[in-house]
Amino acid sequence: MPDTPRIVRLCAVLLQAALVALTSAQYLGKVMPMGDSITAGLGSANGYRKVLQDSLAARGITLTYCGQLSDFSEGMVVPWHEGHLGWSIEDLTAGRDGFGNAPAWLTRDHPTTVLLMAGTNNGLLPIPQMRAAYASLLDACLAQEPSVRIYWASIPRSFDLVTGRADWEGQVNLLTRDMAAEYRQLGFDIRYVDVTDALDFTTDLADNYHPNAEGYAKIARAFQQAMTRRIPSGISTSWATPSVGQ
Repeated sequence: MPDTPRIVRLCAVLLQAALVALTSAQYLGKVMPMGDSITAGLGSANGYRKVLQDSLAARGITLTYCGQLSDFSEGMVVPWHEGHLGWSIEDLTAGRDGFGNAPAWLTRDHPTTVLLMAGTNNGLLPIPQMRAAYASLLDACLAQEPSVRIYWASIPRSFDLVTGRADWEGQVNLLTRDMAAEYRQLGFDIRYVDVTDALDFTTDLADNYHPNAEGYAKIARAFQQAMTRRIPSGISTSWATPSVGQ
């Protein structure tokens, strides 16, 4: 005769394992990388986006990138993004070259999350004008999708020995941090992501402004750490850098 208690115990163990697997997985929904050529990944095969996706997937956390562009996406099954080469903050707000603008992209794709990194192409614009430009972009996006979650990244370091922008970049990144806190106090889901201190401009750049593969992996790490801090307990948040360029 079959060992009924043993079969029952085995079924219970299998059921428990299945439940653990289900509760250990998290789908973040549609995620829109938004910004300029650094969001696109200029200077590498696939920027920060593939490293970030692979690192999250290794922890049972999945997402679906959305957008209309697919350049700099080597090896990516879902390559979409809104990283537009040469675009300023104002370009993202108003649109350019027939690609639409950020509020329209949100209305089209309805992402749950935006990975925002913009401002490098506003180089040396006075800080009050940077504040106004950022506020116009955020207000326009939040008017369309008030519940969207925005991870707002600082501007990566440029090669200061050539660009001479270190002081300005530092001021912009303090502005970004403070504005993110202000919008959170208003009830919006905006989180500051510090990528500035993650990069070494002497080793992590492909040119004066764009990271190389190692630099993009460090940006991915900053986003991953910010995003996994908000994942329910039970999901690993430790970092293990995937092979760069995969």
